[in-house]
Amino acid sequence: MLFEQNLSIAKDILDSGHKTECDHHIHTKYSDGSFSLKEVIKMAQNLELKRIVITDHNKILDCSKELETISQEELGNLKVFVGSEIACKILDQSTNTYIPIELIYYGPHPENVQAFIDQYNYSMVPQGEQLSFLIQQCDKHNLKHSENLQMPDGIFATEFLCKDLIKYPENKKFFDSTHPIVYSAPKLFFKKFCIHPGSDFYIDTTKNLPLVTEVANMAIQNGGIAIVAHPCLYIYEEPDEVLSFLNYVLETTKTAGIEVFHSSHTFKQRDYLYKFAKQNNLLIGGGTDFHSGPETVIGFGKKEQLLSLSSADFDWIENIFS
Repeated sequence: MLFEQNLSIAKDILDSGHKTECDHHIHTKYSDGSFSLKEVIKMAQNLELKRIVITDHNKILDCSKELETISQEELGNLKVFVGSEIACKILDQSTNTYIPIELIYYGPHPENVQAFIDQYNYSMVPQGEQLSFLIQQCDKHNLKHSENLQMPDGIFATEFLCKDLIKYPENKKFFDSTHPIVYSAPKLFFKKFCIHPGSDFYIDTTKNLPLVTEVANMAIQNGGIAIVAHPCLYIYEEPDEVLSFLNYVLETTKTAGIEVFHSSHTFKQRDYLYKFAKQNNLLIGGGTDFHSGPETVIGFGKKEQLLSLSSADFDWIENIFS
């Protein structure tokens, strides 16, 4: 049902004349996506994409091995590569506290990359404990929520709670005065509140993460590259804050580029990130961050701020895998 729903929405976009050719940020069931690799491939083929890259969270080897079992005949004209979105940490200059960010690895040698990833423990505070703590903080801020919340499997506590909070109109004032985007994008509750060292909702997720420098160095050692994933989705809000953060990353690591085109980046954010990347001779990344949809559609992103990606603009991605 969800598969058909995604296809239906995407084909409506296609019929409206909007075109896109590639998607370099996709998640499957190997991490927290809803679809298998073969289902993602089928979806991409139906939507006439030319190239996709699977970038599961802290996973690369299993998907790479499965891709090896899929014949060129089955892939047809679609080119499929496997990278990984790797969680790491960097020092926030204003608080002198580590915050989590993510780098996307593009490149070969999945065995080596997985071996590096497996050195670290990416497990977080158990979701039930997170929910209990977050509810306490909601009560502290007089935010209305449902009683006796029971969290289902397969969803993060932060997103689950935020979806409950936005059911109550009286909570909108709180979001409007802090992070308005969270009201329409519950997944960002984690990135805008729970990883911010100055927030009452702060949850430390960095203890067992590698440093951003370690991930960037690992990428180069394996003949690949690392780019900063969705730079506007961390604790930094204003353009000058985001660009200051990116300058710090680039000055202190061997990161090669930034993900300019992302489903949750506004057109304004894409514009200033693109100019920044060009001015600094950075590689420009682009992808939907597709997990399940249908709010975000593979290849196209969100309906209100569609991506329009040409495969020719991202040939560096294909070259890095060859």
